[in-house]
Amino acid sequence: MFFDLHLDLEVYLNENLRKFLKFEKRNLNKLNENLPFDFKQAEKVGLKFAVVQFQSLKFENGKLKEIKLSEFLKNYETFLRKIKEFKKVKIIKSKDDLYSLKKSQIGIILGVEGMYFLKSLKHLDILWKNGIRVFGLTWNFTNSLAGGLNNPEVGIKKFGKEVIFQILKYNGILDLAHSSEKTKIELAEKYPENVIFSHNNLKKFKNFPQNISDKILKLVKRNNILVGLTFLPKSLDENNFLGWKKNYDYLLKFNKKSLALGTDFLGFSFQESAPDCFNFLELNKNFKKFKIKKKLLFDNAYKFFYNKISTWKT
Repeated sequence: MFFDLHLDLEVYLNENLRKFLKFEKRNLNKLNENLPFDFKQAEKVGLKFAVVQFQSLKFENGKLKEIKLSEFLKNYETFLRKIKEFKKVKIIKSKDDLYSLKKSQIGIILGVEGMYFLKSLKHLDILWKNGIRVFGLTWNFTNSLAGGLNNPEVGIKKFGKEVIFQILKYNGILDLAHSSEKTKIELAEKYPENVIFSHNNLKKFKNFPQNISDKILKLVKRNNILVGLTFLPKSLDENNFLGWKKNYDYLLKFNKKSLALGTDFLGFSFQESAPDCFNFLELNKNFKKFKIKKKLLFDNAYKFFYNKISTWKT
């Protein structure tokens, strides 16, 4: 089975993102081996859980623009309506949802990638009540909460501390995938039990802003923090499965309890994903070929999320 810490499923169901990325609407209920993702692929390889995070920005006239909470919620409601078309998908918002998940179903845990629209703690309460459980404080850009990848020296801001405290009260999950170096260090040191890196590789192999530094890796090992190793092409020193495997082999020896998967299967035409790791079918073939410890990756992620979800009430 697979547990994916970062599946960009919103990309396929959000009209604004599709237009910007210049790809047509796809039938996710039909098997297509040439696409990065569909639910038939997921079913075939045994995808059991996935974290789906929603973007808090939109593309307008070729540029990124912040959206208001009302627009975010509209996109979110549209996604929830469309996802109901896929009968084998179940949204996991509480322990009851997890306990009632059928063997044939895929559990989806919902999150937000960057909270640029967040203006008050009331807004955070609205997100939680609507089912958001994984919180990325920033995307690549700094906001009122914390530093993003574009400002590695900027840490958590005053409002960000208030937001983090509230998320911890929920026992929610803080995703540091797109956070600044300073923010990563501060949160990985203080609140490791609520922190993940959902789709990151290691700077040891590729000096890419999103990849994790050796300093962060020490905190990862000390606190057994999950790292969802990703297939994002720019994060790999070789754009192929072996490029990903370098990160896997190192983390397996360094601290196997932190190993997890965060595919980031976007389907972006400009990302040019390698043929041997561009969807779950190819991924599964290579997991078998190279004897990747698939169960270990699943178990690590499931244990972390089970401990959180078992405290969430409807």
